Amino acid sequence: MKKLKVFSLVLLFALFFIGVKDVSAASSVKVHFLNVGQGDAILVQTPNENILIDGGGKGKGPDVVNYLKKNKVTSLTAVVSTHPDADHVGGLAHVIKNMKVGKVYAPNVSHTTQAYKDFLTAVKNKKLKITAVKQGLEIPTTAKDIILKFLGPVKSYAKKRFKQLECCFTSETQ
Repeated sequence: MKKLKVFSLVLLFALFFIGVKDVSAASSVKVHFLNVGQGDAILVQTPNENILIDGGGKGKGPDVVNYLKKNKVTSLTAVVSTHPDADHVGGLAHVIKNMKVGKVYAPNVSHTTQAYKDFLTAVKNKKLKITAVKQGLEIPTTAKDIILKFLGPVKSYAKKRFKQLECCFTSETQ
């Protein structure tokens, strides 16, 4: 299990960033860190996109959906699962079942937890496909001055230099 966590961290998603080419574009990006207890759920909003990174633990999906609806989010351009641990992927099945979702991004790893199986089933039932993330893959945006790009996997994150970095989301490092 520890090997899988390290693998998923190094494999990809360890870093996800928003590159902003123009300072004025930065003012149009909103990042919400949802309180889901242990785990993560982060909403990134550009003027025309809503991207959810992780969905908290199992049982937190309704809280995430309520937060999204309270903030007038009716659809998600993309859902990103950083890794298959239950405290990150657990709430995503509920989110995918109850929201309109454009694309799903996740690491190309196998996992046997029920939370991950539920996530995969929700994706399949909505007739969505998972895009396996690789370094440099971008989530398309309509804004020409905003780039959403996966920085992982890389061999060493500490040696990487980033320019035009606005936000950097990291996975856990257990």
